[in-house]
Parts: sequence; structure tokens; C-alpha cells
Amino acid sequence: PVSEIEKAREIKSLHFSKFADRHADGREILMPMLDELGIDTIVIVGSWTDICVLTTAYEAADRYGLDVIVVPDATATALLGHNAA
Repeated sequence: PVSEIEKAREIKSLHFSKFADRHADGREILMPMLDELGIDTIVIVGSWTDICVLTTAYEAADRYGLDVIVVPDATATALLGHNAA
């Protein structure tokens, strides 16, 4: 993030699904942010394909009804054979 707006949207996650992160008072962080921006499709890139990427993708589609695109060339994992997840 470079601008203050970008920095305000940064989420330092502690969970497998990025949708599980909450503010200190228990309110969700990510989905309200996406709703506010009118976003209905997310593109997921990152590491730990078989854990974090898939957990976030499944929750986005199943719980929130978002369209999800996972970019295979922009995901990875440290476990042999698990990147194909």
C-alpha cells in the first residue's frame, strides 16, 4: 500500500480465511469493505494454496456468494504436490 486509502484497506490476517478477520470489537473487516466498494468478484493470489487460498475462495463463494478467480500462476505452497489443490 502506498496511499493512505490503500493503507486503510490493508488487512494483516491471522486466519486461514481472510474473511475470518475481525476488528477489535468483533465486526467483520473484509466483507463490509467489499460491499462498500460494490465488489462482487474477487481475484485471489498468494501463498499456501492448499490452505489459505482455498479456504478464502470457498468462503467467498459459499458464504458470501462472491464470484472468485484464483490465479494459478500467482499462487504457491511450500508442500510438494499441494499446489495443484
